[in-house]
Amino acid sequence: MIEVQLTQSLPIIGTLFDGKTDRFLRARVYDAAFNEVAGSPFSMPHLSNGTYINQSFIPSVIGNFTAIVEVYTDAAFTLLDEDYQKGKEIFLVSERVAKQNEILTDIETAQNTINENIDTGESQAI
Repeated sequence: MIEVQLTQSLPIIGTLFDGKTDRFLRARVYDAAFNEVAGSPFSMPHLSNGTYINQSFIPSVIGNFTAIVEVYTDAAFTLLDEDYQKGKEIFLVSERVAKQNEILTDIETAQNTINENIDTGESQAI
């Protein structure tokens, strides 16, 4: 399971075991109720060395999302390549990552304020 911050794109990645670069990958993305999300399926352009990626889906709600990746031999996505199994990845979309970043920013700001006060000789209650 991959945790993703709310409003951040899902990194849907498929890597072919044999490194083929002449296949066509497509991902179907489903919400927790296994309803296909708007915009799905998503084509996955080849990146390099048999790795294909799509980062166009940005969830607007928290929860679990499942991506199912299929490999095709044609650009029209009509002929499944039987040499490859379907891939599956589960994403947990949460606000926790955003909250962690917010807390770290608050700590850094407080530390900078303390350091500035030490440099100027001021004392301030925290």
